[in-house]
Amino acid sequence: MECPKCGGTGFVDRGGVLELCSCRYEGVNLQKHLNIPPRFTEAEFENYVPVSPSQKRALEACMHYAYTFEPEEGKGLTLVGSPQMGKTHLVVAVLKTVYRNKRIRGFFFDTKDLFYRLQSYANTDKYHRFMNLLLNAPLLVLDDLGSERLSDWRI
Repeated sequence: MECPKCGGTGFVDRGGVLELCSCRYEGVNLQKHLNIPPRFTEAEFENYVPVSPSQKRALEACMHYAYTFEPEEGKGLTLVGSPQMGKTHLVVAVLKTVYRNKRIRGFFFDTKDLFYRLQSYANTDKYHRFMNLLLNAPLLVLDDLGSERLSDWRI
């Protein structure tokens, strides 16, 4: 389906000045650009349904964080809770909101996958490039931190 704003070109004419269309920041492109897991492509604040007071507070905290995000401040956000409570949904919504509103690119990584990737890159140039990407990302989501099995490599 073509975008009604740009007709699928990815650009919108604003009085003789071409700007990127908002469709370039959504859907599959956004999912790949931010490394969002496919099953969370549709995760947004608007479709998160809190069922408990703590989930409502988490939603409010995540929305506040996303809409006021300034990378220079170096502030982080930690969500802790039982499995299947919507933490991943919320952090994906944070990533997408920050990118759409501020054009600040962050990255999503499942911690287990991240450690496997780092281990496979060990002693290569890829390792250093990848670590540079991680260390310099203005917004880095580490999902399921603490759920991975510890080993000498991961400590």
